Amino acid sequence: GIGGASEGERMSLSRRNPKRDANEKAICEALEAVGATITRISGVGAPDALARYQGRLYAFEIKSEKGRRTVAQEVTNWPIVRSVDEAFALIGVPVGAGAR
Repeated sequence: GIGGASEGERMSLSRRNPKRDANEKAICEALEAVGATITRISGVGAPDALARYQGRLYAFEIKSEKGRRTVAQEVTNWPIVRSVDEAFALIGVPVGAGAR
């Protein structure tokens, strides 16, 4: 295979860069603008992001308006945010705060 990788290995590597929801960047940037530190993660059943804000850690899924949980996400049941306001509410930032 290419670079010495078998077909299966190439497929496995491509799955390590999962599709991100279109609103993820805006939500993460808004959280960072109010002082949260964001770590984007991925993995079966793992949340999309971790936010550290005022000494607390929050794990959550970021979904588009019509986005649904995967089977693994149904088991882990991380909170879902679909907008900046929902993300702010989750971590305790007043709605309307920060840059949009």
